[in-house]
Amino acid sequence: MIINKRIFRDFKKNVWKYMALMLLVIIGLAIVVGLTGSVDSIEVSLKELHRENNLEDGNFSVAYPLEKEKIESLKKTGAFIEESFCYDVKLKDEKTIRFVKNREKIDKFYLLNGRFPEKEDELFLEIHFAEEAHLQVGDYIKIEGDNYYISGLGIAPDYTTCLQSISDSAPAPGSFGIGVVTEDSLKKIERYAGLISTEYNYLFTLTGENKREEFRKKVENLEYLTSYLDIGDNPRVQQELKEIVSQRNISLVFGVFFICVMAYVLAVFTSGYMKNERETIGTFYAMGYRKKELIRHYIRMPMIVLLLSSLLGLAGGYFFIDLVVAEHEAYYDLPVVNSVLQPYQYIFTIILTLILGFLFNIVVIRKQLSVSPIELLKNRVKYHKMKHSAYRKRPFMRSFARRIIQSNKEGYLALTVGMILSVVLLVYGFCMYESLNKMPEDAVKGVHYEHQYILKLPENNDKYKKQKAMTISMNGKERINGESIPVQINGLEKDNDYFVFNRPENEKVAISASTAEKMGWTTGDTIKLIKQPENKVYKFEVGVIVEYTGGMNIFLDMDVLNKKLGYKQGSYNTVYSDTEMQFNAEELSSHNRKSDLMEASKGYIEAMKGTIDSLMMGSVVLFVLILFLMLKIVIEREAYHISLIKIMGYTDKEVSKLYFWNSFVIFLISMIVGFPVGKMIMNFVLPVTMAAMPVNVRVLLSPGYIGLMLAIMLAAYLIIGLFIRAKLKKVPYTVVLKSRD
Repeated sequence: MIINKRIFRDFKKNVWKYMALMLLVIIGLAIVVGLTGSVDSIEVSLKELHRENNLEDGNFSVAYPLEKEKIESLKKTGAFIEESFCYDVKLKDEKTIRFVKNREKIDKFYLLNGRFPEKEDELFLEIHFAEEAHLQVGDYIKIEGDNYYISGLGIAPDYTTCLQSISDSAPAPGSFGIGVVTEDSLKKIERYAGLISTEYNYLFTLTGENKREEFRKKVENLEYLTSYLDIGDNPRVQQELKEIVSQRNISLVFGVFFICVMAYVLAVFTSGYMKNERETIGTFYAMGYRKKELIRHYIRMPMIVLLLSSLLGLAGGYFFIDLVVAEHEAYYDLPVVNSVLQPYQYIFTIILTLILGFLFNIVVIRKQLSVSPIELLKNRVKYHKMKHSAYRKRPFMRSFARRIIQSNKEGYLALTVGMILSVVLLVYGFCMYESLNKMPEDAVKGVHYEHQYILKLPENNDKYKKQKAMTISMNGKERINGESIPVQINGLEKDNDYFVFNRPENEKVAISASTAEKMGWTTGDTIKLIKQPENKVYKFEVGVIVEYTGGMNIFLDMDVLNKKLGYKQGSYNTVYSDTEMQFNAEELSSHNRKSDLMEASKGYIEAMKGTIDSLMMGSVVLFVLILFLMLKIVIEREAYHISLIKIMGYTDKEVSKLYFWNSFVIFLISMIVGFPVGKMIMNFVLPVTMAAMPVNVRVLLSPGYIGLMLAIMLAAYLIIGLFIRAKLKKVPYTVVLKSRD
């Protein structure tokens, strides 16, 4: 059609508005594509790593090496078994390296740089430990007087979340890492004075899923079994996969929400534009154009804007993938990750954006074209009936201000909704920032010990009075999506020095506040926990919730726990201490420090820092853009009233003041509604995001952060107000005259 030549003239005339709309869509879609694309890229790379390096189906540990006959008996179930003995050695700087030999079949190490060790004095290091220690290929590291040449750096497929203990909530690359040596070196390491623990670990793969139960029962019957872990319950492998899947789901939900908002904003813009086109539309009707042809004409520009924006958003998101992946690489052990985009992202970013944009805009366009041609040609303004008695006793300007809002309810409602949404985005960014940054402080709140020593097997003697406990790890179901979360059960002596809170009597348990919040448990509940490898269910009644946030913990009397587990009274496997103690490496399973808890949480925050900062800055940018667009659109739709009040003799300053206060009222309403709505959304979104993580994150939004947000919002409003004031001055007196017969 000839009239379509107007499209490019219209774009040039409103170039800044269209550019602002496009920028808004591009930023939002790029964030969604970047987050989901990074998840898909990491997921594809990890699955490739697991396949190429033959990831285990599980592993188990025993207190003493198995005889050859017992290994052969286990293999008869169809299992392939490879030993992977682990030796934890503490260095002089308090760092711990877990030494293992290079594996041949299962969980083969992945080389990122250099080569695997070939000689007795060569060492392959886990990449993040090396980076924290400022070591690289070709350097030497001194361990127990021996110099080891670092021949290579890389990762282990069974330690992509490099946790020293499976009960740890986060990696601590500054204090723990994996070291791979030759078999001859491993024999020498067994005799090191700094050896703090030895684990006789066996990896296995199964030929069929139906063999798993038979294999597990055989393992259960082994003497001195200390642990059994199916791959699906291994946080060192599953923690990252669970987290990134949650991130993808949250990103997609946010993306749908964002696209709806953008389609809405564009529809409001289209509505305002067509109101200014009333006479032109009437002329088109008079020239013989039909309604369908005009619909096709006026839908073209919004669709072009959305198509270009979605394509640029997709491209921008693709380049954003590497930045998001880099954040994960700083926290998790990942192979080389190649950026990929899945088909659903093209459908989501382009097709869904166009469909929603079309639906929102077609409703607006059809409504504007439903006016009769004669009314459009005469440009008659539709007036709303109002009760004049309500305004008689009020000053004229106040009455006129209220009449303006009533006569343009649709525009001011659009402004209110848009501003509320922008406030919610701000709350999301700032709330996420504060909540995650409080994690390190929460990790050690209520923790009164400096060292926790967990033994391989329970002991029963009178040593370590007021220090000992029975510690067992079991799995519980997380309250939101039923994720299996490891929970540590602590059977304590009545006079334990390190847990001073009151514990309920009988068989009731005390649970930490962080456990209660994450798992959704409360006083009086009967909770079910599953103990591996026997897959046995234990029931406990919650007697009290205690202020302890040092992990996912449950507390009860040690003798009560021993009775439930079938151990002798007085048995213990954990010792707490203020000072460092010496244990035989053969009997020690793990050594956890209070400082490690905080360092692990700090490491997680440091890894997320770029994402959190980007989220905050992105929320501020989106807020400013939405505020600018919505205010600009409403002022343009108010051209008739602005012209009218200017004809009545009011100055530009008085007109600016009138519209400033009108929009400021909407601004205040948006803040009053947006803050609690945003907090309510975060109360749901953050727990869902962190559901797979074995740690509770409190949803925080302190008065200080609220004050900072208010300052940003007011500053943005005042600065944008200057541009709007300039726009008001340009409205001519003739607008109101053109609207009359």
